[in-house]
Amino acid sequence: MRHVIVPRAPRRSTHVRLPLRKAGDYPVAIFSLAVTLDASGAVTSIGADVGSVEPTARRWYQLEAELIGRPLDPAHAAEKAEGHCAALRPRDGVEAPGWYRLKVLPSLVRKAVSALREQL
Repeated sequence: MRHVIVPRAPRRSTHVRLPLRKAGDYPVAIFSLAVTLDASGAVTSIGADVGSVEPTARRWYQLEAELIGRPLDPAHAAEKAEGHCAALRPRDGVEAPGWYRLKVLPSLVRKAVSALREQL
């Protein structure tokens, strides 16, 4: 028998999604965020993932680079997300067109960062 011990880390995470009722609650866009903060509240490590926008889920490294070293700020995060949406290749689907997936993504980023701030 083997055991795995994972040390507890002061990491906070959240997962937000925008489902459409007409699509059977299938998400139009998903954003997941995990951060570790230092004593001053600045982000020291981060993982940002986007799903359901492109054909496969992926890390959003460009957004991570914008948020590292700064305090959690929903408005700043949403603004940076909007600027980096152009690098994504959204997919069209029966539940939503690609342009709509990109349009709602910054608001999901704002919601995720707000949720993390509430955890503090």
